[in-house]
Amino acid sequence: MDATAHTPESAPAGTDPTGEVWILGATGRIGRPVAARLLAQGLTPVLVGRDSERLHRLREDLGRGADVPLVVADGTEAVVAEIGRRRPAVVVNTLGGYGDAAVRTARACMPGGHYLDLANDLTALPRLFALQHEAVDAGSSVLTGVGFGVLATEAVVVSLCEGRPTPDHVRVDALASVGTEAGVVGEALAGSLLDGLAIGGRRYRGGRLVGDRIGADPQRIALPDGESVTAAGISSGELLAAQRASGALSVTAASNHAPTGRAARLALPLLSALVSPRPVRRPALRG
Repeated sequence: MDATAHTPESAPAGTDPTGEVWILGATGRIGRPVAARLLAQGLTPVLVGRDSERLHRLREDLGRGADVPLVVADGTEAVVAEIGRRRPAVVVNTLGGYGDAAVRTARACMPGGHYLDLANDLTALPRLFALQHEAVDAGSSVLTGVGFGVLATEAVVVSLCEGRPTPDHVRVDALASVGTEAGVVGEALAGSLLDGLAIGGRRYRGGRLVGDRIGADPQRIALPDGESVTAAGISSGELLAAQRASGALSVTAASNHAPTGRAARLALPLLSALVSPRPVRRPALRG
């Protein structure tokens, strides 16, 4: 989802980006393959993270040694300061916690630098879309929701709606098969899950974003292999993507990962209340 139009003719003098591509959260489950893919395409990314030892280990694993620059920065303020000082051309943010940090990080790329992230929540996406005019004036592009979930949903809805009247209602069902490495869930994914819990369920009704219950409106969906899964309502960036792509006044986003059991549905309001305060959320992310 492109949160901005593109550039005016030039950025202010003396602030030209360096041409570097930075990967925030480079040692994470998304950052590592992104770094490898960029290297395979002939680009040398700058690996950014808070753990120097892990960054050095990743650099060796990539087989390029000291040719790959490292930036050690612990926390949003340190990352933002380094971006402002060193002026990378592109920042790829895989850190998570987008609701708190994405806007500050995107603004640090301006003027002239470009920002993209994997946000998939209803906190970060609207805040980044609100940077539209500011980014255009700065000659920057801000792209959010570039992970598979939001992009896949948006692409399908755009294709189905093309050349047709605006639909009355759109429902998108994300039936993801998520492959992860062994071990604990990464902080970025954990942050997105907790953000969804904290916000609670959402849907569009009459063109307005309104509250709903997480796990609402469960439906059984048959798959091509003969199996079937249950998908139910969630709060995610895919809801916003589907509404923007279709223009429909009524939109529901569902997932096969939404809790549909009775016990889970009863526990969700309590869990949402527990993870909403930031002092509680941070220990939950850390472990």
